[in-house]
Amino acid sequence: MPQPKTLAYDENELLTRKAAAEWCKISQSTIDNYRRAGLIAAHRLGKSVRYKRGDLMKAFSNSLANPRKNRRNWG
Repeated sequence: MPQPKTLAYDENELLTRKAAAEWCKISQSTIDNYRRAGLIAAHRLGKSVRYKRGDLMKAFSNSLANPRKNRRNWG
């Protein structure tokens, strides 16, 4: 019987802005906005900016994963 495939990610892998946005299923401008707001940690390599997969996982496991949780009740 075949074993189910498990997804193993290297938490220290550095992703480009485009790769980070694709992996998080959000736009690149949203990645930029979250970085500027201090919600996602960014790492500079020369002139380029990279994001650690582990930092993204932590950020999206908290309040970013459920943005409705942070909204006011307008009803």
